[in-house]
Amino acid sequence: MIKFFFVFIVKFFLKYLIKFFEILFKKKILIIKIYCDRIGHMGVLTDNFLRKQQLQKKNINYYYLGICQSNVPNGYFLKLIKRKIRTIKIPLRIFYFICFAIKKESFFLDTADNKAYSNYFIFNNTNINFRIPRNDYKQGIKLLEERGFSLTKKNWYVCFHNRTSDYLESYSKHIYNHKVDFSYHNFRDFAISSYSKALNYIIEQGGSVIRVGHGSDEKIDFIKKSNFFFDFSGKNRTDFSDIFLISNCKFFLGGSAGLSVIPYLFHKPLLMTNYTPIFVSSSPRKDCRAIPCLIWSIKEKRCLHFKEIFSSEIWKYGTLKQFSSNNLKILNNNENEILDATRIFLDEINSNIKKTPSQKTKKIKEKFNALLPKTHPGKNNQYYLNSISDVFYLKNKDLIL
Repeated sequence: MIKFFFVFIVKFFLKYLIKFFEILFKKKILIIKIYCDRIGHMGVLTDNFLRKQQLQKKNINYYYLGICQSNVPNGYFLKLIKRKIRTIKIPLRIFYFICFAIKKESFFLDTADNKAYSNYFIFNNTNINFRIPRNDYKQGIKLLEERGFSLTKKNWYVCFHNRTSDYLESYSKHIYNHKVDFSYHNFRDFAISSYSKALNYIIEQGGSVIRVGHGSDEKIDFIKKSNFFFDFSGKNRTDFSDIFLISNCKFFLGGSAGLSVIPYLFHKPLLMTNYTPIFVSSSPRKDCRAIPCLIWSIKEKRCLHFKEIFSSEIWKYGTLKQFSSNNLKILNNNENEILDATRIFLDEINSNIKKTPSQKTKKIKEKFNALLPKTHPGKNNQYYLNSISDVFYLKNKDLIL
């Protein structure tokens, strides 16, 4: 009873307070829920909302007021959000309570959208929402120069990141005010050493490689020309460095982690390795490619055919327990797969032309599409089908055809 009483009070107070200010400023006021529990949610859901506003045909005179939890995964990205939506930080429990109290009110909008990662039309027909301010950009250039890198058209770099369990284990208490067990996500982890050949190839092609994100204990001792490697992860990272470096890279090499959202918000190409789970799209942008993981049957000692995956509930699995309890495990991409995909991807970026797929690749792609369930976001969608690297289609044709 006490809870419902306070819900009534909050709804009543906000409803009439908003009406007062709407009359005063002659504008509709809309309270926007900004998801700030993880960098991926924070980025894609907010950007998805803003891109929808770009496509609005009706010019509604709205004043947007964002609310979010006080502890956020990236303070600098919140700064960029505030340049688009005036946002108030609220202690976590109060934030949850307010959102619960006004969730059905017309002046409240929840930015949650299950289709955000597959809103292909929206993300390919709208402009970048977030821009690095000029003074911040200069700060970023200085940051690179202090490490011996001068950012020019000729001097380009690739950002890379691999997901490990370290980040959520260390920072969950900061975000949620208590420690949360996120081990069910660990099937998305992979070793940084699998990038060895790809990173050395990028350097051979005249680029540099920059590691971003929260660090792990994994050492990088496999880069032959170490003067072309810059580590801005772990103790060397800041919220600003992650966003600035990714927003100015030639492309981003990463896995199924929240940080992989940032490049396509800035229209930077993304090569997603170890793409899993496959019930969501790797990216809604057409300039991104992905290499899906294979699924191994421990009992039968073989990889599952994609017909077996898509004709069952397996394609919907999103936790480690779901795989392990069914004697299945995720097989990560190997060094050669990642190298081959990187070669093709870099060639596409440099030529700015998507190569016409061979008749053989086209046939594999069509069969893959035929296997997709009707409810999969990529079904009959060329954006999704083209986002999967040709390397994957050709190497795993026997698991598709």
